[in-house]
Amino acid sequence: MLAANRADGGSRRFICVEMEPEICQNITAQRLTRAAQGYETANGNGGKKVEGLGGGVPVLQAVESDL
Repeated sequence: MLAANRADGGSRRFICVEMEPEICQNITAQRLTRAAQGYETANGNGGKKVEGLGGGVPVLQAVESDL
């Protein structure tokens, strides 16, 4: 969706759900942040800069309720 927003100037939004807190913090949030902000690949040739797609990655934690 980030790429589609960039291509057509859209304002799509989405929610990603991950049930395991460790995976959310250590994998999912980091991957989404790199996609949004850009990153440099790690290879033997010095890496390649990959431009970010924009957007933000707020992380929220759901809690159980008796309501």
